[in-house]
Amino acid sequence: MSALNAANGATTLVISLALVVAASACAEDEKPPSSLTASSSSTTGGGGDGGGSSGTGGSSSTSGTAGGGGILAADVACTGDYAFRAVGMSFTPPTAEALAAAFNEFTFAGEEHPITIVLRAADPSQASIGASPSVYNTETYMDSFVPGLEPVFSPADAIIKQGSFATGSAQPSGYLSIRHQQGMLDLALNNLIFHAGTSGDCNQAFVTLDAIIPSSEKSKPFVTSDGATTVGDLGGGDPNNDLQLRAIFLTEAIDFDFSTL
Repeated sequence: MSALNAANGATTLVISLALVVAASACAEDEKPPSSLTASSSSTTGGGGDGGGSSGTGGSSSTSGTAGGGGILAADVACTGDYAFRAVGMSFTPPTAEALAAAFNEFTFAGEEHPITIVLRAADPSQASIGASPSVYNTETYMDSFVPGLEPVFSPADAIIKQGSFATGSAQPSGYLSIRHQQGMLDLALNNLIFHAGTSGDCNQAFVTLDAIIPSSEKSKPFVTSDGATTVGDLGGGDPNNDLQLRAIFLTEAIDFDFSTL
């Protein structure tokens, strides 16, 4: 299937990018896949540099490269308010193979922005993360979360380290927006867990997302190059069971209207 070929190519390229971008991330932040268990339970745009209380800001420290060997030094710690917009996305196991292939057909291109991660870390000891699709406002010249798709932020225990950030406790709920051949899939997610390695003074991040697709989302339609189907048909298994999802993606820092939160 063409979709499966796309999934394989997507995963290979994005994982290669991960080796470069995430090299400075702290390895101890990573959590094993077993930390997630399934339980029963748009519009994009905009660009720019990362946010402050009403738009731009964050750490002013500068990172660089280590001496002689040219090894990348760890990035600064992202202390401040930031917004990171996904630039494409690739779905990998434990996402069901057919579901990953179908999503990858539409999300791998860099012009697709399925999610924006907002990091509130002005006080690193009380940092929290909220992620959902965002939309660009032509009046404020900043992004904000799509109305009706706002996330529930994680508890204030996010982990902020030099060159990385991660959820402590999971973000309770949020959304992905995936454009397909006959519209947009706004997919609700539960128990979102993020691990990110940053670079360029917190202007970029390479992110791993683990989450749960609740069974209530299985009836949503999705149209691929192979025809019309549903999230549940692609995900397989018992119709009453939730689905696991994992995505890896690059992000860019954007201007975000934090006053809307």
